[in-house]
Amino acid sequence: MLDKARGDDAEPDYRAATDASAAAQLVVARRASGYRFPLARLTGDYDNETSYPFGYLRAAQTLCYWSRNEQQVRYLLDQGSAISFLELPSCQD
Repeated sequence: MLDKARGDDAEPDYRAATDASAAAQLVVARRASGYRFPLARLTGDYDNETSYPFGYLRAAQTLCYWSRNEQQVRYLLDQGSAISFLELPSCQD
């Protein structure tokens, strides 16, 4: 975003960020194969004793916080303004 603010091309940095996300997804998938508990128990949707209706590793497994940030940046690069908060995934869906 600093590149964009300076009037420079922000696309190379954006591509580097999305490439890092793709690499992270591979790491997440590899690590998930080593969990001591079933993946569905750690990341799936189900009623449990927490405030959230899913397993505690769901946000890490989906990389939602990463993709949400990328969506914000992509919108800003394309539209020149911030995306509405209501249009972003909550990562708790």
